[in-house]
Amino acid sequence: MHTPINNRSMKLTFPAILLIAAMAFSLPAMAATWQELSPQQQQILAPLANEWSSLSKKRQDNYIEIAKRYPQLTPLKQQRFQEQIVTWAKLTPEQRQRAREKHQSLKQLPPEKREAAKQALREQHARKHPFAASAVQPAAPAP
Repeated sequence: MHTPINNRSMKLTFPAILLIAAMAFSLPAMAATWQELSPQQQQILAPLANEWSSLSKKRQDNYIEIAKRYPQLTPLKQQRFQEQIVTWAKLTPEQRQRAREKHQSLKQLPPEKREAAKQALREQHARKHPFAASAVQPAAPAP
């Protein structure tokens, strides 16, 4: 036997259906606002403050993870990170895209070729920025 649905019961169940649907499809988490970052994270990521709200959630999460690991970095690695993030913040979107593509192509190389390519990039950087050469020394080889 079929029971007719009245308007009142439909109004009561519709919000419940919406809630269930929202939970089932789990809406993507919102990106963090700059103000939601801790003071330490804001200090570490300061060069990105002006563009933070335009970064994707994935990129924000990546930077937040870096900021969490930052205190454990050696002073030299902290300095390098700060120099790199300042440089990155100054790049245009097109320059950033080219840098991402270059990074991806480096990741595809076999380890020995990748290390040679990285060394060539370090040397190129040292020639362009002679006063920064001391901060661009190669990392110790992995055991």
